[in-house]
Amino acid sequence: LTPAFVPDSVSLKAVFWYAEADVASVQNGLVTALKPGEGKVVAVSVSGELRDSCRVQVIDNWLFNKPAYYRYDMVVYASTRIDGLLEFSPDDYVLAAFVGDELRGVGVSRQAQRISYYEFRIYSNRPRGETVEIRAYRRNHTGVRLLTPTFAFDGETHGSLSHPEQLKVKQE
Repeated sequence: LTPAFVPDSVSLKAVFWYAEADVASVQNGLVTALKPGEGKVVAVSVSGELRDSCRVQVIDNWLFNKPAYYRYDMVVYASTRIDGLLEFSPDDYVLAAFVGDELRGVGVSRQAQRISYYEFRIYSNRPRGETVEIRAYRRNHTGVRLLTPTFAFDGETHGSLSHPEQLKVKQE
């Protein structure tokens, strides 16, 4: 997290950080997940006059269990290439579908007819139009990587076992 000061000419820009729940810790703006749950991270100016906060929701391994909340779904069958590897262990990476910053589905690693692929069931309350991004999280490392292409939510099936969508890490 990075605090923004208005006006930018504020001379004392240091803040104290603390987490109001034991689901996460924060040090110098870096939030670390500790356990599943919800909490709040707070920044307080060193003068004590200003404070701001943000809600933190820690999800265990990107588990997703809210499909009953959504009215529509779509499926994507995809093969994925990350760091040059076409096949990798689900113990190494977790792949998930997002609309903005909202988790909308987790990829399930499957194999059929000696073909390895990921199946994504992606949920929405809008029948079409939302932009869906697939992101890859490498366990035991920091950072999440965006995969391409993105998809427009349309309630249809994308890809198949014989012709899966080809996902790869977006080059920056």
